[in-house]
Amino acid sequence: MRIFKKIIAWLIVAIAIIGILAAIGGIVGSWVVNSRVTAVTVNLLTASQNAITTVNNNVIRVDERLDVTQERINRVDERVMNAGEELSETSLVVTLVSNLIGDEIAPIIGAIRDTTNTIRDTAEAIDQVIQAVDSIPLVSVNKINPEDNVFTQIVDDIDAIETAIEETRADLQTRREDRIEEVVDTVTGRTNEIRGQVSGVQDRLDEANNRLDTAYSNLDQLKITLPRTFLLITLVIDLLFIILAIAFLSLMFHAISYIRDSDQTLREVLA
Repeated sequence: MRIFKKIIAWLIVAIAIIGILAAIGGIVGSWVVNSRVTAVTVNLLTASQNAITTVNNNVIRVDERLDVTQERINRVDERVMNAGEELSETSLVVTLVSNLIGDEIAPIIGAIRDTTNTIRDTAEAIDQVIQAVDSIPLVSVNKINPEDNVFTQIVDDIDAIETAIEETRADLQTRREDRIEEVVDTVTGRTNEIRGQVSGVQDRLDEANNRLDTAYSNLDQLKITLPRTFLLITLVIDLLFIILAIAFLSLMFHAISYIRDSDQTLREVLA
């Protein structure tokens, strides 16, 4: 029976040694993981900031193109009113106006639409990164696009402007028999509507720009706070491993004590 107890004691010593080595390995591994996770996270945040800068530049570019659009709408209005005074046939005015809208306004709105689609897709990708970061314990960061999704609204507004332009050109083709004054009034009325839509998009772009600036600053702050958070988590894990190692070390010492003096009682071994 005494031999059997010694065998059990030696098994306990072996298990304790394995436990101590595992705890030491866990401590070393936690620092390796901390280093890699910190590097990957900081690189990811930096890439997101670069993406935000790209989106911000595209937003500024769209805003500048919309300024040009406003100027071209004003030019169309001016030329339409001049044509109404100088041309004697409604069909000539209709053709002139349709060509002006098609050449002056439609192409730039088409280019803006492509850019805004890219902006929306990039913003959604950035939000996925932000959402992943937000799931980290002790971390809280707001997405660029909350429920209102301002970038999707911008895309929808641009689509609405394109639709309004096409409807204006189509409507003009049905007015070749109208009086010139009616055609001029129709065109200026529609261009005023489009002008208002363009202004609405620019207001949303200002809001988007503010959100991008805020997101950039938040990510910049996270590049400082996240490594500290990872360090804190690593220290807590290491503390747990140290406690575990101490427990195994104590178990090993008690088992060795029993092996040296197998006449001890259990209470004496644990004393």
